[in-house]
Amino acid sequence: VEQQRKRRRWLLFGIGGALSICVICGLLVTFVAMPRIRDGVQDNIKSAISTEVARQIPSVPGGSAAPGTYTITAVSLEETLRSSENKRTETDNAIVRINARQIEIGLDAQGQDAMYTGVPVVVDGELRMEQMQSTSRVLEFILSPDDLGEAIADPVNTYLANNGLRLESVELQEGQLQLTTVAR
Repeated sequence: VEQQRKRRRWLLFGIGGALSICVICGLLVTFVAMPRIRDGVQDNIKSAISTEVARQIPSVPGGSAAPGTYTITAVSLEETLRSSENKRTETDNAIVRINARQIEIGLDAQGQDAMYTGVPVVVDGELRMEQMQSTSRVLEFILSPDDLGEAIADPVNTYLANNGLRLESVELQEGQLQLTTVAR
């Protein structure tokens, strides 16, 4: 009888220890790993967007970019996302689609697309992404649609401001986004 009590006690300690380890691992994932993954995804997107904007709206050496209408295509943006040099997370299967209604950015995961969608608009001379949504709860857990909207808009606005430009209009067309800029 005494040995059975000792076995039960050790069994309870074992179960309690295993549960404690699970709780600690869950907390580490939530408070350590997820913020790093989130930051990595945002950094990749910001890097790709800023690279693509700099390519399409080139500044003159020693000067700044000229006002005008510039086009960013879904194909070139997708290629930039996939080949982002400083990427901290996997973006080799990135998807970018642009149509007359919205921009879609996401991942192709084993034949199933997990996408974010949003509508670019101009507010006070800056790009804003509105109506941001996701087709995947997993994507939303990693990066909220609003955070992705900021990751898209911030590098565009920063580049334009650094070049003395502001955004006048945004036009979506099949496969491309047209940005019309004016001097500040």
